[in-house]
Amino acid sequence: MPDKINVLMLVDKFDYHGSGVSGPVRNYCWLLQRIDSDRFQVHLYALRKRGRSAEIFSREGVGVGYLGLGRFNPFTWLIICRLVYRHGIDLLHLQGYGSVLFGQIAALITRRPAVVKEEWVDPKISAIQCLAESALSWHATRIIAISKYTSLFLQNKKRIAPQKIVHIPNGIPLNQFRPDRHAAAAQRAKWRLAPHHLVVGIVGMLHENKGHRYFLEAAAKVVGKLPDSRYLIVGDGEERDHLEAITNDLKLNDHVIFMGQQLDMKDVYPMMDIFVVASSTESLSMSLIEAMACGCPVISTACGGPEEIVSHNVDGILVPVRNAEALADAIRDLMENPEKRGRLGRAAALRSQSFDISRTVAQTQEVYARVCQGTLSTIRGRQNALR
Repeated sequence: MPDKINVLMLVDKFDYHGSGVSGPVRNYCWLLQRIDSDRFQVHLYALRKRGRSAEIFSREGVGVGYLGLGRFNPFTWLIICRLVYRHGIDLLHLQGYGSVLFGQIAALITRRPAVVKEEWVDPKISAIQCLAESALSWHATRIIAISKYTSLFLQNKKRIAPQKIVHIPNGIPLNQFRPDRHAAAAQRAKWRLAPHHLVVGIVGMLHENKGHRYFLEAAAKVVGKLPDSRYLIVGDGEERDHLEAITNDLKLNDHVIFMGQQLDMKDVYPMMDIFVVASSTESLSMSLIEAMACGCPVISTACGGPEEIVSHNVDGILVPVRNAEALADAIRDLMENPEKRGRLGRAAALRSQSFDISRTVAQTQEVYARVCQGTLSTIRGRQNALR
């Protein structure tokens, strides 16, 4: 059997804006649980200190090393080099600005290949950051974009050569997201939701990009005509106090439930009659895929990645970003048309089948193997020479 490929997965951080649960946390858990351990030995590290997300990794049995480094520690590249030599790393997998910047410097020094993963389209990215990543990108053998929207961002903003980019959408373990009506009924009872309540949910960290303000403003417009509607806000983060104040100002306290961070999302989505993404920008939106897998009829803003998942009026509804009126109209329409909800929910479940995590894992492993093809013997020779 050939030697395993030793991979250093280096990510800036896993906690964002006061939230310990995020797409990257779940994605790395699922990826590491399924990667072929006969072919790859993976070492996962975060540049920053341990945060609330550590609970998720521990619960899922995924080991993470936390380097506890500051954002602009000038010795970060040296610490990464030491990790490369300590673990006998053959390939660096880098995600996040600090990891990409210092990781590629370390890859150059240690003469290792690097794969960069881009998960976030940042409309506020600085010209200096774009220039730095563009200058270093010549060393990266492959850059993984999780959506076509992300790929265009890499090409247009970061000036990455298109031939370096490979499109690998994030996936979910579809078998874990199957609607369980009994569990849903129990959950609804737990949160004092009656059978006649029509429930609309939104999932994600409480941050301005996620559009919770527009979700609440839309709810206020719907409640006047449909007072039995209820609105779930699932997640936590820095905006919670502000959003609770908006809820109070809109007189929605009897209609909105802040559920906080939920670890077993497979039991939460089936509570919802309608699922909403209200973001200003999304590279892909894993919560959207999860909700669709559970058969939820979905409404999403046309904010980039979701248009690659949802076809308007086929397996979901698309509305403009930052438009509470359009969002309210879409929610009202689905609430008043149960047959349409059923049709869209069934179509959403079918569409979600394209996003199984097994496909993501297979494509990622193929990239690793191709990047290391023909280089392992050279790298191992250098390692032996250093001993």
